Amino acid sequence: MPAFVADLVQRAWEATVRHGSIRANTRTARRFARFGTGTVLMFPTTALMGAQRIEIGAHTHVGPLATLSTGMPTTAHLPGAPILTIGDRCLLGKGIGIVAHERVEIGDDVFTGHFVYITDQNHGYEDLVEPIGVQMWTNSPVVIGEGSWLGHGAVILPGTRLGRHTVVAAGAVVSGSFPDYAVLAGVAVASAAPGAVSAAPAAASPDFLSSLAARLSSFSSLSWCLPPVFLSTRSVALSTPLAILSPDLSTTSFALPANLLRLSFRLMGAPQRRDGLADRNLHGPTP
Repeated sequence: MPAFVADLVQRAWEATVRHGSIRANTRTARRFARFGTGTVLMFPTTALMGAQRIEIGAHTHVGPLATLSTGMPTTAHLPGAPILTIGDRCLLGKGIGIVAHERVEIGDDVFTGHFVYITDQNHGYEDLVEPIGVQMWTNSPVVIGEGSWLGHGAVILPGTRLGRHTVVAAGAVVSGSFPDYAVLAGVAVASAAPGAVSAAPAAASPDFLSSLAARLSSFSSLSWCLPPVFLSTRSVALSTPLAILSPDLSTTSFALPANLLRLSFRLMGAPQRRDGLADRNLHGPTP
C-alpha cells in the first residue's frame, strides 16, 4: 500500500474517533439520564443499551469498545430510575463491560485498566438438568467505592461492595463486601459483613505453618505456586484454590497475620526478593 494511502486511512480513522465519540450535548448524550460536562465515551462503543437509565458524572472518560447496558434486551427501552451510575472524574479503560439489572454504582475518581467486567446479575445453577444459561437469574447490587483502582481484566461479581480507595489486582475475581483501603488479588470472596473473610477462617496452627512451609519449599519457584490472597491492612487471608499444594486442602480457608506469613517464608528459606513476590504479597500487588 502506498504511504499516502496509509496516511489517508489513519487520518480518516483519527477524525472518525474524534467526531464519533459521544460527548455532552450531542444527540446520543441527551438520551442518558445524565451525561456530565467534559465527559466522553470514546468511539467505537461495543454496545450501548438502555442509556435512559444510565447516569455519568462530569469529566469522566470511558475508553473505546465499552459495553454499557441496563436491563434485558426486551426491556432496555423502558423508562425508569437510573440503575447504572458512574461518578465524576472516572477513567474507565478500553473494553470495559458494565451490565446492570438492579443497581451498579461506581463512585467518583474510580480508575480501571482495560477489559474490566462488572455485573449485578448471575444465572442460577441449582437445576442439574436445565442448561445454566436458561435458568432463572438472580440480581444483587454492586458498589465500587470512590477513589478505587480496578486492574486489567478484573471481574466484579453480583453483590460486591468495595470500600473507598480499594485496589483490585489485574485478573482478580471479586465477590462480597470489603472495607476501605483493602487490596484484593486472585479470587477474593468475602461474607456479607464488611471486612469479613468467607467461611470464618480458622487460625493457622504452628504444625500447619510447618507443613505449609515444607510443601512450598518443594517447589522450585514461588511465583506460581502461591494461592490467591485477600490482603487488608492487618492480615493476609489465603483461600481457594489450594489444590496445587495438596488435594485435601482444596476447600480449606485460613487466615494468617502478616508477620506469621513473613516468618513462614523465612522458615522455608524462600528468597525475599524473588521477582518481588514476597513484598507484593505482604504489602499489596502492583496494579
